[in-house]
Amino acid sequence: MKERRKHERLEDRNRTQITVLSAPKAHDLEYRSFSCFTGDVSQGGVSLCVPHPVPVGAKLEMVVSSSKPRRRAWHVGRVVWVRKHDGNATHLLGVRFMSSPEQAIETWQEMLREKFAFAAKKGAG
Repeated sequence: MKERRKHERLEDRNRTQITVLSAPKAHDLEYRSFSCFTGDVSQGGVSLCVPHPVPVGAKLEMVVSSSKPRRRAWHVGRVVWVRKHDGNATHLLGVRFMSSPEQAIETWQEMLREKFAFAAKKGAG
C-alpha cells in the first residue's frame, strides 16, 4: 500500500487539551473540552488517543504540551479518520492541522526538530 502522508511521523506521547469547535455529525460535542494524548506527531498533524468518539470532519482546537522539549503548541485541525483503540473505551483520531498562527507553527517546527534529533540520537545509541 502506498504511503499517503506528506510528513514523517514520530511516535510520541504528549498531554493535549482539545476543544471541539464544530462537529456537524455530533452537535452535543461542540464546545466540549477534554484531555487526551498524542499517539504520534508530524509537521502536518497528530494522532490523538481520546476518551470520546469524535466524528470525521469535526474541527478541533488543540494545545499540545510537550515535556521533551518543554513546550506548548496551539493548533486548529480537522479530524480526517477515527479508529477504535485496542478494543477499550478510547478512540484514535487522525487530525490534520488547518490553520495556526505563524508563531505556533514556528514553535511546533522547532519542537519537532528537537524531538526527531533526540529520537535519532537515542536510536543510534
